Amino acid sequence: MPQALLQILDAVCQDDTEIQELARLVRQDGVITARLLAMANSTLYNPGRYCNTVERALMCLGIHNIRKLLITAALQQHFSELSDKQYEFMQGFWFRTLRLAQSAQVVATLTGYHSPAEAYLAGMLADIGELVLRMNGQDDQSGRLHCEIGADLLSGWQWNDFIADAIRYHHHSVIEIAGAHHLVKIVNLASEFRQGDILTDTAVDKAARLFELNAELVNELYQRIGRDVDRLAQTLNISKGQGHSDASRALKDRLAELTQTQFLSQPPDSVIQDPEHTSQCISAALSMGLGIERHMLFIHNAVDESLEAFATADAEHPAFKVALNQHNLLTDCFHQSAPLAAAEGSENTLSVVEQQLLRYCAQPGLLVLPFRTSLHSGVLVAGASQPLISECQRKFRYWQYFVNAVMTSMLPILRRKEDESVVQEQLNQRIKEAVHEISNPLTVVNNYLEVLRHRLAEHDGLDNELTLIKEEIDRAGSLLLKLSDAGLSDPVGLTDINSVIADQLELFNRSMCESRNVQVTWRADSTLKPLSVERGAFKQIMINLIKNAIEAMPQGGTLTVRSSAQVLFNGRAYAAVTVQDTGGGMDKEVLQNLFQPGRSTKKTANSGLGLSIVKKLVDAMGAHIECSPTDEGTQFRVLFKMEYSSE
Repeated sequence: MPQALLQILDAVCQDDTEIQELARLVRQDGVITARLLAMANSTLYNPGRYCNTVERALMCLGIHNIRKLLITAALQQHFSELSDKQYEFMQGFWFRTLRLAQSAQVVATLTGYHSPAEAYLAGMLADIGELVLRMNGQDDQSGRLHCEIGADLLSGWQWNDFIADAIRYHHHSVIEIAGAHHLVKIVNLASEFRQGDILTDTAVDKAARLFELNAELVNELYQRIGRDVDRLAQTLNISKGQGHSDASRALKDRLAELTQTQFLSQPPDSVIQDPEHTSQCISAALSMGLGIERHMLFIHNAVDESLEAFATADAEHPAFKVALNQHNLLTDCFHQSAPLAAAEGSENTLSVVEQQLLRYCAQPGLLVLPFRTSLHSGVLVAGASQPLISECQRKFRYWQYFVNAVMTSMLPILRRKEDESVVQEQLNQRIKEAVHEISNPLTVVNNYLEVLRHRLAEHDGLDNELTLIKEEIDRAGSLLLKLSDAGLSDPVGLTDINSVIADQLELFNRSMCESRNVQVTWRADSTLKPLSVERGAFKQIMINLIKNAIEAMPQGGTLTVRSSAQVLFNGRAYAAVTVQDTGGGMDKEVLQNLFQPGRSTKKTANSGLGLSIVKKLVDAMGAHIECSPTDEGTQFRVLFKMEYSSE
């Protein structure tokens, strides 16, 4: 898709783009992902090993080869001129592929697969055989030919056979893949989510038979995946049925800019660490590429936090040094990483430094551009007319890339990089200061609360208020941790916990409990209000816990389920649900690996993933789960944060 290619091109042309961010963008398009992995797994770049992740492929190839790959792809797309019909096919293929990949990652995470990223990649490449067939003018009448082609492609890259098998069998039936590798089942189920129109009965049936997922949870996952894909499409400006002229035109413009940059930013062979010659080459590149005739470079000096002028072709030793704590066009441009300008007629409002630079550049206006490379950062000050300033503001992304490319290629090393230990020490000191500033007031408030608690002990009712204040202070500290917790889902709506439990117990009582002589005791706390948890996720938790408890009592026993509106855990109030059996308990080895996916002795298609799924769902809710032995069996307790409705 031209929109995805354009975004990746912009990222790969920025020297400060991190591998993780670039990998995220590459994973948005199946064709670019396939090209990248094919190149990384070729004998030319990676003999004897295979790259099975986008990140590994990016590191194997290096930024220069990746840039060449993308520009080549853009050139091929530019000269091939996709028709509206071909673009429509690619658009549908893009939506299906991304839904499949997102679905595979979600199912992998939920079912405890060791590498959700690998599952995402397998999903992204599952339908790559469709493109091969279309390029050769063929149809997949059997519906499985493209699966074989895709698997053969991956086998040719010397990939893990299980990934190739996941692609080979992603259209097979549940019966055909019973007992197959975990990844095969994940991609097979994910392929049922790729169309995006409506959740089919086949998808619901596969989810239940492969991983024992209930229909409500499957529907919630399906809807969430659809929203994620739609948000990404909106970000890339891709909408179903939309023509591709605007996207193709933008890609052509960017390709022309990048081609020009690649040509003009390369220094002549004679430039080898010669500052005077280098400055002449910089001037020539800026003149031909941007129309800038006279300029001055200011390099960031990290030692004294200043911008220091660097010799240009016609000013060998300019003695300018501007402290970054001053306020002017240069420092504002550096801090904001945005172009700034002083137009003609603004001389009286400029500082002395700015007036001097304006006279030096000998132009009506002054243009200041930021640049940042792996070795240097700073600003370029140039004389400019009003039309040139307007051109820069209109095409700032290209101007920024061009200046960065010129500086990366031609700017000689002016000073050694600061000692890493000094930088690390400064960073550690800043972190300590920040933590100190945050923790001090919280500690003081907590201490005063304890003093108040003792002084007001004789006043009934105040202890609860003080406890509430303390909990809110603790919660303020925990918010920092919560920011990094991506989870599986966000709480949506309110769920009547007692109602869900009662419904599940009624179903199990009429089926498994009667056949196994299990007596059910249900103790509901009527004061428990609806909680902010996903209904389908909570339902899945109860299904697994109740089912496991019943299966732990093959000779009969008592199943006790309790709900509590308020229990204390680590000094905080939680709502709780307890599931207890009289099945004799678990041995030490089982308890140590309780929530890890393990082999099941049941003759079903699942792989003993019940408690692993429970743990994933509980963690995603921000809740807690604990298991403890009792006199007769085992007790599971799930603790939910008390976030009720405002009613």
